Amino acid sequence: MDHLERASKEDVGKQKSYRRYELLLEAAFAYHLSIPEVVQKPYDGKGHAFHLMINAEGGEGESSQVLDIVYLYAADGTPAAFRIDRLPKGWMVIFNPALEPSFVQLMQKRNAERGTPSDLTPRPITIGTVDAILVFDAMDPFSPFVLQSVLDELAPEPTPTKPKAKPAKAPARKPSPLDEVDPP
Repeated sequence: MDHLERASKEDVGKQKSYRRYELLLEAAFAYHLSIPEVVQKPYDGKGHAFHLMINAEGGEGESSQVLDIVYLYAADGTPAAFRIDRLPKGWMVIFNPALEPSFVQLMQKRNAERGTPSDLTPRPITIGTVDAILVFDAMDPFSPFVLQSVLDELAPEPTPTKPKAKPAKAPARKPSPLDEVDPP
Protein backbone atom coordinates (compact mmCIF):
# COMPACT_ATOMS: atom_id res chain seq x y z
CA MET A 1 0.00 0.00 0.00
CA ASP A 2 2.89 2.35 0.58
CA HIS A 3 3.69 1.94 -3.09
CA LEU A 4 0.26 3.36 -3.94
CA GLU A 5 0.90 6.39 -1.74
CA ARG A 6 4.39 6.86 -3.23
CA ALA A 7 2.97 6.51 -6.74
CA SER A 8 0.32 9.07 -5.92
CA LYS A 9 2.97 11.61 -4.89
CA GLU A 10 5.03 10.94 -8.03
CA ASP A 11 1.89 11.22 -10.12
CA VAL A 12 1.22 14.80 -8.99
CA GLY A 13 3.89 16.34 -11.17
CA LYS A 14 3.06 14.20 -14.19
CA GLN A 15 -0.71 14.53 -14.44
CA LYS A 16 -3.54 16.65 -13.19
CA SER A 17 -3.12 17.15 -9.45
CA TYR A 18 -6.49 15.65 -8.53
CA ARG A 19 -5.41 12.23 -9.91
CA ARG A 20 -3.45 11.83 -6.69
CA TYR A 21 -6.72 11.65 -4.78
CA GLU A 22 -7.99 8.83 -6.98
CA LEU A 23 -4.94 6.80 -5.94
CA LEU A 24 -5.46 7.72 -2.30
CA LEU A 25 -9.05 6.44 -2.49
CA GLU A 26 -7.81 3.18 -4.00
CA ALA A 27 -5.21 2.87 -1.22
CA ALA A 28 -7.95 3.38 1.39
CA PHE A 29 -9.81 0.36 0.04
CA ALA A 30 -6.58 -1.65 -0.10
CA TYR A 31 -6.26 -1.11 3.66
CA HIS A 32 -9.46 -3.11 4.11
CA LEU A 33 -7.93 -6.09 2.36
CA SER A 34 -4.61 -5.96 4.19
CA ILE A 35 -5.46 -4.68 7.70
CA PRO A 36 -9.17 -5.28 8.34
CA GLU A 37 -8.56 -5.47 12.11
CA VAL A 38 -7.69 -1.74 12.04
CA VAL A 39 -10.43 -0.40 9.78
CA GLN A 40 -13.35 -2.72 10.55
CA LYS A 41 -14.61 -2.77 14.13
CA PRO A 42 -17.71 -3.88 16.03
CA TYR A 43 -20.06 -1.01 16.80
CA ASP A 44 -21.91 -0.89 20.15
CA GLY A 45 -21.96 -4.69 20.14
CA LYS A 46 -24.93 -4.56 17.78
CA GLY A 47 -23.44 -3.40 14.52
CA HIS A 48 -20.30 -2.75 12.56
CA ALA A 49 -18.08 0.29 11.95
CA PHE A 50 -16.30 0.61 8.61
CA HIS A 51 -13.46 3.16 8.64
CA LEU A 52 -12.45 4.63 5.31
CA MET A 53 -9.02 6.10 6.08
CA ILE A 54 -7.05 8.24 3.65
CA ASN A 55 -3.49 9.20 4.51
CA ALA A 56 -3.49 12.60 2.84
CA GLU A 57 0.14 13.57 3.42
CA GLY A 58 1.90 10.25 3.83
CA GLY A 59 3.21 11.10 7.32
CA GLU A 60 3.24 8.73 10.27
CA GLY A 61 2.00 8.95 13.84
CA GLU A 62 0.84 12.32 15.13
CA SER A 63 2.24 14.10 12.08
CA SER A 64 0.03 12.19 9.68
CA GLN A 65 -2.81 13.97 7.97
CA VAL A 66 -5.57 11.37 7.91
CA LEU A 67 -9.13 11.60 6.72
CA ASP A 68 -11.09 9.06 8.78
CA ILE A 69 -14.66 8.59 7.64
CA VAL A 70 -16.76 6.08 9.55
CA TYR A 71 -19.80 4.25 8.21
CA LEU A 72 -21.87 2.69 10.98
CA TYR A 73 -24.17 -0.24 10.23
CA ALA A 74 -26.90 -1.86 12.30
CA ALA A 75 -26.72 -5.61 12.99
CA ASP A 76 -28.94 -6.31 9.97
CA GLY A 77 -26.51 -4.44 7.69
CA THR A 78 -28.59 -1.32 7.11
CA PRO A 79 -26.74 2.01 7.26
CA ALA A 80 -27.11 3.59 10.70
CA ALA A 81 -24.86 6.65 10.61
CA PHE A 82 -22.01 8.46 8.91
CA ARG A 83 -19.39 10.46 10.75
CA ILE A 84 -16.03 12.09 10.14
CA ASP A 85 -13.58 11.28 12.94
CA ARG A 86 -10.54 13.07 11.51
CA LEU A 87 -10.10 15.71 8.84
CA PRO A 88 -6.64 16.70 7.52
CA LYS A 89 -5.49 20.25 8.15
CA GLY A 90 -6.68 22.55 5.36
CA TRP A 91 -9.46 20.18 4.23
CA MET A 92 -13.07 21.15 4.82
CA VAL A 93 -16.56 19.67 4.71
CA ILE A 94 -18.64 21.56 2.18
CA PHE A 95 -22.43 21.76 2.41
CA ASN A 96 -24.13 23.19 -0.65
CA PRO A 97 -27.86 22.32 -0.69
CA ALA A 98 -28.26 23.86 -4.15
CA LEU A 99 -25.87 21.31 -5.66
CA GLU A 100 -27.14 18.27 -3.74
CA PRO A 101 -29.77 17.25 -6.37
CA SER A 102 -27.09 17.32 -9.08
CA PHE A 103 -24.75 15.21 -6.96
CA VAL A 104 -27.54 12.72 -6.19
CA GLN A 105 -28.32 12.37 -9.89
CA LEU A 106 -24.64 11.94 -10.74
CA MET A 107 -24.18 9.36 -7.98
CA GLN A 108 -27.22 7.35 -9.13
CA LYS A 109 -25.88 7.37 -12.70
CA ARG A 110 -22.43 6.21 -11.55
CA ASN A 111 -23.95 3.45 -9.40
CA ALA A 112 -26.05 2.20 -12.32
CA GLU A 113 -22.99 2.22 -14.62
CA ARG A 114 -21.04 0.21 -12.03
CA GLY A 115 -23.90 -2.25 -11.76
CA THR A 116 -24.61 -1.37 -8.13
CA PRO A 117 -27.97 0.36 -8.18
CA SER A 118 -29.36 0.91 -4.74
CA ASP A 119 -32.83 1.43 -3.39
CA LEU A 120 -31.30 3.98 -1.00
CA THR A 121 -31.07 7.56 -2.22
CA PRO A 122 -27.44 8.70 -2.19
CA ARG A 123 -26.51 11.27 0.44
CA PRO A 124 -23.59 13.29 -0.91
CA ILE A 125 -20.94 14.52 1.48
CA THR A 126 -18.35 16.77 -0.16
CA ILE A 127 -14.89 17.36 1.23
CA GLY A 128 -12.67 20.04 -0.22
CA THR A 129 -8.92 19.59 -0.28
CA VAL A 130 -6.35 22.10 -1.44
CA ASP A 131 -6.80 21.09 -5.07
CA ALA A 132 -9.73 18.67 -5.38
CA ILE A 133 -13.25 17.96 -4.21
CA LEU A 134 -13.96 14.46 -2.93
CA VAL A 135 -17.56 13.25 -2.96
CA PHE A 136 -18.65 10.52 -0.56
CA ASP A 137 -22.03 8.85 -0.17
CA ALA A 138 -23.16 8.66 3.46
CA MET A 139 -25.18 5.57 2.49
CA ASP A 140 -22.49 3.67 0.54
CA PRO A 141 -18.79 3.54 1.43
CA PHE A 142 -17.87 2.00 -1.93
CA SER A 143 -18.79 4.94 -4.14
CA PRO A 144 -16.47 7.88 -3.37
CA PHE A 145 -15.05 9.80 -6.29
CA VAL A 146 -13.00 12.85 -7.18
CA LEU A 147 -15.38 15.41 -8.67
CA GLN A 148 -12.89 16.86 -11.16
CA SER A 149 -12.21 13.40 -12.58
CA VAL A 150 -15.91 12.75 -13.17
CA LEU A 151 -16.35 16.16 -14.76
CA ASP A 152 -13.45 15.35 -17.11
CA GLU A 153 -15.21 12.09 -18.07
CA LEU A 154 -18.47 13.93 -18.74
CA ALA A 155 -16.90 16.76 -20.72
CA PRO A 156 -17.51 16.48 -24.44
CA GLU A 157 -14.54 15.80 -26.63
CA PRO A 158 -13.27 19.05 -28.08
CA THR A 159 -14.22 19.39 -31.70
CA PRO A 160 -11.40 20.30 -34.00
CA THR A 161 -11.75 23.82 -35.21
CA LYS A 162 -10.99 24.78 -38.74
CA PRO A 163 -8.49 27.56 -39.10
CA LYS A 164 -10.18 30.79 -39.94
CA ALA A 165 -9.84 31.73 -43.57
CA LYS A 166 -7.98 34.92 -44.19
CA PRO A 167 -10.27 37.64 -45.48
CA ALA A 168 -10.10 37.95 -49.22
CA LYS A 169 -8.37 41.00 -50.56
CA ALA A 170 -10.65 43.60 -52.04
CA PRO A 171 -10.61 43.41 -55.82
CA ALA A 172 -8.40 45.96 -57.48
CA ARG A 173 -10.27 49.11 -58.47
CA LYS A 174 -10.46 50.02 -62.10
CA PRO A 175 -8.78 53.35 -62.87
CA SER A 176 -11.14 56.25 -63.28
CA PRO A 177 -10.73 59.28 -65.54
CA LEU A 178 -10.99 61.38 -62.37
CA ASP A 179 -7.77 59.86 -61.10
CA GLU A 180 -5.88 61.87 -63.63
CA VAL A 181 -7.41 65.23 -62.68
CA ASP A 182 -5.34 67.41 -60.38
CA PRO A 183 -7.24 68.98 -57.57
CA PRO A 184 -7.63 72.79 -57.79
